[in-house]
Amino acid sequence: MSEPLNRRDFGRWFGLGALSTGLGSVPATADEPPAKEPVPAPKPTDIPPHEHLLEVVVREYPHENLTDEIREKIAGDLRSQLSRGRQLREFALENGEAPLVFQAYRGPDVVAE
Repeated sequence: MSEPLNRRDFGRWFGLGALSTGLGSVPATADEPPAKEPVPAPKPTDIPPHEHLLEVVVREYPHENLTDEIREKIAGDLRSQLSRGRQLREFALENGEAPLVFQAYRGPDVVAE
């Protein structure tokens, strides 16, 4: 049976392994950067956002009982959530109306900052 590796020997072997894998990934010529294809910009569509989200839900959670009626109910829920989010974004807060920050009571001798 072979002897177990101590930490120092393990570190040497690990470093050599990491070094050897790094050498294999060096490009053949360092002067030429690898060619990158430009990512096309997304094209605007006339499909409403809730329909996009519904397709994501159907693709991620397929089920044989997902009928058109159930899909329409899910689409209605998504429309409702998107509408609520839009309303919250449009509601402007004044400077002094920051969200509530809870501070615990620390006793009469502690001054709140």
